[in-house]
This record gives sequence, structure tokens and C-alpha cells, in this order.
Amino acid sequence: GVQITVREEKYSDNNLEVNLKIPVIAGMADTDLQSRLNTLFESSAAERKKAITEQAGEFVEEAARGGFPLRTFQLYSDYRVTCNRNGLLSITCEFYEYTGGAHGMTVRDSYNIDPCTGRQLALKDMFKEGTDYKEIINREIKRQMAADPDKYFTGEEWGFKTISDNQAFYLEDAGTAEDGISPAGNVPGLVVYFDLYEIAPYAAGFPEFKIPWTLFGESVQVLAPSGPAAGTGFSVKLNARPVVFDVSPRLENGYFLVPLRAILEAMGAKVSWYGDTGTAVACLPGATLTVTKGSQYAGINGQGFTMPLAARIEGDRLIVPLEIILQAPGVQPSWDSATQTLSLFLEDIPGYPDLFLDLQRDIQNELERMDRDLFTAAGELARTGLDGEEARRILNELAARYPYVVDACTVDKNGKIVAVEPAAYHEFAGSDISGQEQVGRLWETGRPVISSVFTAVEGFPALDLEWPVFPVSYQQSYHSREDSVFNRQNELNGSVSLLIKPEQFFASFALPELQGQQPEMMVMQKDGYIVYDSDSSQIGRNVFTDPFYQDYTGLPALTRRTVAERAGVGTYTPPEQPIQKQVVKMSVWTTVGLHGTEWRLIINYAVDGASQSGKTAPALEIIPLQALAGNPWKIRVSGLAPGEPVTLVAEQQDGSGIKWESHAVFHAD
Repeated sequence: GVQITVREEKYSDNNLEVNLKIPVIAGMADTDLQSRLNTLFESSAAERKKAITEQAGEFVEEAARGGFPLRTFQLYSDYRVTCNRNGLLSITCEFYEYTGGAHGMTVRDSYNIDPCTGRQLALKDMFKEGTDYKEIINREIKRQMAADPDKYFTGEEWGFKTISDNQAFYLEDAGTAEDGISPAGNVPGLVVYFDLYEIAPYAAGFPEFKIPWTLFGESVQVLAPSGPAAGTGFSVKLNARPVVFDVSPRLENGYFLVPLRAILEAMGAKVSWYGDTGTAVACLPGATLTVTKGSQYAGINGQGFTMPLAARIEGDRLIVPLEIILQAPGVQPSWDSATQTLSLFLEDIPGYPDLFLDLQRDIQNELERMDRDLFTAAGELARTGLDGEEARRILNELAARYPYVVDACTVDKNGKIVAVEPAAYHEFAGSDISGQEQVGRLWETGRPVISSVFTAVEGFPALDLEWPVFPVSYQQSYHSREDSVFNRQNELNGSVSLLIKPEQFFASFALPELQGQQPEMMVMQKDGYIVYDSDSSQIGRNVFTDPFYQDYTGLPALTRRTVAERAGVGTYTPPEQPIQKQVVKMSVWTTVGLHGTEWRLIINYAVDGASQSGKTAPALEIIPLQALAGNPWKIRVSGLAPGEPVTLVAEQQDGSGIKWESHAVFHAD
């Protein structure tokens, strides 16, 4: 999807301070629109910087002539991305200028954009034609103002009368059910605001009014202007190739609904279906997507993601909102209203072995299996309490279920271990672990956590997976770990923890054979710390800082890429050994994780350096070159790396001038 990063510009001298934070948009399918928006943000900042620089210079000259003291001019800017989902982007930019006087002035501009069409949305575009949206919003603003009338100007000349045709507003995706959601199911927050001094004194800032969508009945149509009519079907292309469906995609309540398997397999994903739970697990380079029928909650590398609509089964296919597909790394959408075609673009990773996705899936599945069991235990401990015979039984069973789990324990609200099992670790009951980073994070957010590697009080490097334990009345208010809502940190009873030995965990997975050899496996934190390596002497080192790696040619740059990108392929060269010739290592990586903590899963294997440097272009061999219809053809492609995808296209024009085409995607063996 669309990503927004920041470009900062900061400097100061004796009479001017400048501190600018300028949004930079990336990932739009329409690169021309993306460039125009980025130019708009940059030019707006440049114009204000130029103007205040000239004013400051003029003031210095006037001060010198008049003999009065200098003052420092200031220009600050910042921005907020209030909505970036469901086909909508809303960015609010603010500039603060101080040129003297009691206070400075702040100017605010909001940009509400449909990234698929490039259209900047006005307030009227939120509603169906003929809707008297102004009157509805005016009434709601006056109702909210009446609750605090002293805050606003009054009277015929200054008091609020009506919103304008170009009324300032922004969209936000942090609303709640109480705010009212759009009948089109789009954005749960519409905020109308006014400039400084427009309807209230300076001290009131920018008066904002949140307008519930429910006030407009069936008149809301946030996405309808740029998409197909509700209930209609549409076609899908991936990298300009049609995607074939046996259940047609369609629009419903403003959302694009698509069969999950057909699109993801066209993207090269490995999709597994678990009928006992009704769950699909799809693995792409850098992302594991988990979706369950009947649930609105999905997982991306073990991190929760709320879909706008629940997944469902239709015609034996799992149907999902397009939003979950767009979470795959590198996917860019584009909508063509003239042809009713949704185009998706995905850049391939040449040389990425298909078999690696099986390892990614197995590790992610096991992490999530532990997580589900710990969620269940948290619910049971809400009823039993954190200590006692029943609580210890739960902990014992939990620890015994996994060979790489050392112990299971409960932790009270003061950060002290209450109960720990098995019996060999009873001595650690009462230990104060409140200073551990993951414990503090759980208490701060009220959400489950998994740590980076740390030294546990038990005395070894470990990973700690923890779930909060709430009072039983609250714990029973949700039915699965995906639909848990954590906003009552002050009601926490404590937490339940699994202490994991990462070396034993990652060593339990079988590696695929590549190019006739057994590759090496490595798991790395994003700070360069090696959590696991097939060569145990590497575990605990840091690729960025350990002198051990200084003679590895190309490794520092490759590691920076590995941290920055969720999946990829690269090479490096270890130092030459006295009894071994120097070899080139191929490095392939992807991402696994839980609750926002990510690790890079890496496999390394030797390749022939000479053949890599002199690699020939892929070659196509067809035997025979001509044949009658119905006779078999032998088609062979050579010169590809193992697992590298290749698309074969056949075209034929018949006697009537009609062009026929077929295509298929293969992966090299």
C-alpha cells in the first residue's frame, strides 16, 4: 500500500530557527500523482521558508538602523497521517511561524486523496448527490458548540453560521463504534475543523467537530465515485496478466471482495487450508497472511490486522476484502473505471526459492500455535487466579507441550513471578522482572508481547512470550485472540508467560535442500543480533558490530538490506580459509514474527562464484518449432536460478484475425 515517511530539515542562526518535517509519499500506483503530491509538500515548505528568511533579513537591517534588539524568527512544520486504508489517504500539514508579538500563527492544510484515481476529495464527495450534508453538519456543530458555548464567538457578525463549500476536514481511521461508521463501511471518522480566529479565539486552537456517519443514513458514498457500482463484478490483472477465478470478485458496501487463493497463488504464494479451523495461511516472500472464515481479524507475520469486513466462504472459496491482499510487501493497486479492471503490480524477487516458503510457513504456524495456547491459558487463569493448584496445573501442561519451552509462569501487577512450573524452576517464584522491556511494554499497552533475546532470571538467553490476564468478566468478553480489544490496562490482574530457548526452537525445523546441498539457517533480529545459526559459534554475535565479520566481503551492505527489506536475495563472500577455496554464499531471507516483533529468517548456501559472475541469459528451447494442432510440444527454459519464477506466453492469430493468448507461471527446479 501507500507509505508515508518524513524528510526533516533543521537549522538555526542568530535570528532564524527552522525545523521542518515534510511528508514523503511512496508506493502509489500512480507515480505521476505521487510526484505531484510530494512536489506540493516540498514547494509549500520552500515558499514559507523563503518568505520568513526574507522577513528575518529585513528585520535585521531595520534593527541595525533603528538600534533596537534582535528577536529570533521561527518556522516549524509537522504533519499527521490520519487515514491510510480502504482506498483513502488523509494527511494534515501544519506550519507555525513566529515573527514577533505575543504569539506565532499556525496554518493548517488537509489533503484527502483517493490514491487509485488521484482525486482530491471535497466534503461533498463523501455524500450522494442531492444530500443536504451542509444542513446536517451545521446542526451537529451547533449541538456540540452548545455544550461549551463560552469557547466560541457569538453574535451575528462573528458567530458560527454555516460550513463553506470548501470546508476544511480530514478523515481518520481511529474511530470507535460509538462514533458511528459509514454505511458504506469505509472510514469511521469524519472531522470538520475551522482555522484560528474563524469561529473562536486564538486560545481555542483549531476548533474540531467529529461528525458521526450515522447522521447521514444511506447517503454516504466515500468510495463509490471512484469504484464500480455496488454489487457489480470486475476483472483483476496481476502484472498485466488476467487472474482467472471460479468465484467472481465483486464490490460490496464500497469494498473490493476477492477470492483469496486465486489472487495470492497468482502472486506466487503458497496457500494452505486448515479445514478444522477454517483458516487459510498464505506465505509470500516477507509475509505470512492468516485469515479465518467468519472473522474480521487477520494476521500478518503474527501481528493483528482488522479487515473492514469478515472473511466468508462462497462456492468453496474464501472471500476476503482486498485490503488484506494489499498487506503483502510490494503490492500496488490501480483502478480503471472505464474497463472495470483492478490492476495489481508486484515485483518478483529473482532467484527466490519456492521451497523456502514452506520453512517460513512452518515457523510462523508454530509461533501462532504457542500464541493461541497462551491466549487460552490467560482465559483460564482469569478464572482460577494467578496461583494455586489449578493455576499450577495449567502452567505445567503449557510448559510440557513444547520441548523448547523451559518454563511457564504467572506474573503479578508489580512485575513479580507468582507461580512457575515445572518444579525445577520453583526457586524463581518471587523474582522481580518488572525491569524487563517486554513486561513494561505489556503493562503499558495491555497487549500481548514477545521479547527480543534477553538474559532471563533463570540464567540463559531467552525469548519471552506473554499474554495479559484480565478479570474474568473482561476476559470472557472476547472469543478468540484475534478479536481481543485491549484498552483497560488499569484492570490487568497480571500476565502469563512462556520462556523459550530460541536455539532449540529454531533448530527443530527441517531445512529444504537447495542445489544439492543442505543450506545453513540463521535468524537475526533487526538490530543485527544473531538469535540462531546452524553454526552455533555464530549465535549471540552481532553482524553489524562484531569484528569477526569485518573480512566478509559484501556482508555489511547485505545485512543493511536484510534489515530494511522483509524479503530478498543477495550474495556475500566469507574470508578464504587455508584448506578451502573461497566461495560465494547466496543469502535468501524472509520475515517471521509475533505481536510486532520481527525476525529475519535467512538461509545461506554456497554457489559457484565463477558461474555467478558469468551467468548467461535465460534460453528458450521449443521442439518442434512447427507442429499440427493436437501434437505435443517440448518446451524447456534454461539459465534460471533454482526457484526463480518464469512466465511463458503463447500467442496465435487465427484466420479471422482474432488473437488468442495463453500463459502460465512456473518455478525453476
